[in-house]
Amino acid sequence: MTTYAETTLRVAADLAFATSVVSNAMGVAGALCGGYLADRFGRRPVMIWPQLAALLLTYPVFLWIVETHSAWALLGGFGLLSLIGSIPYSAFYVAMVEGLPKNIRGGAFATIYAVAIASFGGTAQLIVTWLIHVTGNALAPAWYLVFAATVGLAAMAMMRESAPGRR
Repeated sequence: MTTYAETTLRVAADLAFATSVVSNAMGVAGALCGGYLADRFGRRPVMIWPQLAALLLTYPVFLWIVETHSAWALLGGFGLLSLIGSIPYSAFYVAMVEGLPKNIRGGAFATIYAVAIASFGGTAQLIVTWLIHVTGNALAPAWYLVFAATVGLAAMAMMRESAPGRR
């Protein structure tokens, strides 16, 4: 987001950096909240409902940020998306681990996580930059995130409940 804010939205470097700080802080808060909620209400609802909310909010939030060029829109919009978008993570990681056989959990989870982060996290900036260049549209990252959230939501919807006492 720092690079996107600086190069595409043309904001000052300190505001772009502040956006990352706010987004990361909200992401931590969301992950902690998601962990608590997953233990209380089960893994599936905490994976699916916030993911759906993030999916529905992504484009409008990006549109608000791009059209207003406001620091509040940038900080608040990305902060909100980070908060809501990170709630499912804790539940998802726990559900994935609980779905693996106990004797291979650590290694299997580490491998799955590393491949996913390298494949998608490692290429996201390249793909988003290319999409902006090809389309000339500052909203291209929103479409990339909508696509990723849709794929994630489909995967989460196919997972079984793994919370003890809620299976």
